[in-house]
Amino acid sequence: MHRTFNVTRSCNPQRHFMVDLSGKVARVRKLIEQGDYFAINRPRQYGKTTMLFELLRRLSAGYLVLPPSFEGIGGDPFESEEIFPSAAWRSWPNDSNTAPQGSWTKSPETLQRLIA
Repeated sequence: MHRTFNVTRSCNPQRHFMVDLSGKVARVRKLIEQGDYFAINRPRQYGKTTMLFELLRRLSAGYLVLPPSFEGIGGDPFESEEIFPSAAWRSWPNDSNTAPQGSWTKSPETLQRLIA
């Protein structure tokens, strides 16, 4: 397949030219395995979303990965710690690729148990 430069959406290594993220992904994975937090904060077009999708792909085999998107939920949920969990939970997809095995209900209580 002929690869192109992409500046409008997440990159796909088979379709687009891109920087090798393997070193960054390995460092973030180590942080996750140690139970540490991390932040990805860079300007536009630095590969933040591409890196998050790559982490999702690599971690899904051993971790429950919940890929949130806060697009379209507005600013109100960020005003209160009481409102945020419910709004965040509603933003997550409800499909078999992100649901843990066994009994699963998509509710704010389940979210609180997962992050506690």
